Amino acid sequence: MKSTRNYLFLLLYSLSLIPIWGYTMLSASENTNEFSAFLGYAFTVYTLYLLKKTETYQQARYAYLWVMVGPVLYMIVGFTAQPWQALLVNKITFAFLLTAIVLAFRNIELKSTGVVLLFACYFYPYHIDGYQPIPYLSALDKIEINKRNLNEDLNLSDFAFLDARLDTIKLPLEKPLLIETWNETCRPCIASIMDLEPFIENLDLKHVYLYEALGETRLKPEKILQFKFIKNKDKIFIDANDHFLEELGMKSYPYFLMFDKNGKLVDYFAGYAPPFKDYFQERIVEMYQKANAAK
Repeated sequence: MKSTRNYLFLLLYSLSLIPIWGYTMLSASENTNEFSAFLGYAFTVYTLYLLKKTETYQQARYAYLWVMVGPVLYMIVGFTAQPWQALLVNKITFAFLLTAIVLAFRNIELKSTGVVLLFACYFYPYHIDGYQPIPYLSALDKIEINKRNLNEDLNLSDFAFLDARLDTIKLPLEKPLLIETWNETCRPCIASIMDLEPFIENLDLKHVYLYEALGETRLKPEKILQFKFIKNKDKIFIDANDHFLEELGMKSYPYFLMFDKNGKLVDYFAGYAPPFKDYFQERIVEMYQKANAAK
């Protein structure tokens, strides 16, 4: 019975790292910066130091494997959510490596290893992740981003959406229109909203955020329209009956869909990864130019 409690305690600690890392390190959160990442690293190192000193850890068989459950789950999600190159300069990846390093030490001393690891925590977010993101995408990732797997034989004028006043309307088509789909559970969506909006506002187009549920769970309209990461609430629209989503055949988010003044879908791409922000900006400009050139 005692051994079961030990394993449960280690597992709960391991899973607790997931929300802590997300809150302090994910660029999609409005609360994160380099200092918050440093605090997340410091928390990880010193709680692991204290954990390894406990009888619970020392008496449990394969204790390090139980502690790695949460970090491993986080990395699996990371591999499915973004191109693998983005993980090379990702704060979560560094937190994962720190966890593995601390657990690998047979004898860890607070004054020696703790100071070294905390220095590494400081150095990484300020001098590597903050200023040297990978400036390229592989050819495979570009194909993935530019892939065409949606139903393009439709016209936007055939669809109606709910606006910020919950009125059913058609989206305006007096100029090129960029639809950016999102969901409150989608971290890349939140990252793209925070990263790309200032850039998109400089283009002569209409830009809207279209809420898609993609499943049984969805926010109530009132909460959708108060989503804190979208500053301009008038940009929020809702695909209330999922008609638009189903007709297009979208199976993920975010999608960036560019329509010309005639309501024709001229180009699109799916997904977003913060380290490649410049490339995504280039794609948006490319799509905008296509829509502007359409007759």
